[in-house]
Amino acid sequence: MHFHDHLGRDKADVAGDEALYGRRVTVLKTASYAVMHLVVAIGVAYALTGNWRVALAIGLIEPAVQTVAYFFHDRGWNRYLAQRARRKAAPVEG
Repeated sequence: MHFHDHLGRDKADVAGDEALYGRRVTVLKTASYAVMHLVVAIGVAYALTGNWRVALAIGLIEPAVQTVAYFFHDRGWNRYLAQRARRKAAPVEG
């Protein structure tokens, strides 16, 4: 969401849009990563085995597992960065 999109809207609406945008971007990044990883995995497996059937089998299984792992890895980083930002924004007690 761009700055000009925020004008005239309350903070709760904007925060809700940013949360949705964050999830949407994470899903899109995950999908594009899956396609790229699939192509690379099949190519590497073929280069190592010289067999397209084996390459396709390896290339389909490994990226599927890796894509799920990436999704959770990315969400974990997002959570970590959000917590870090909240800690920096929190007033210092004492």
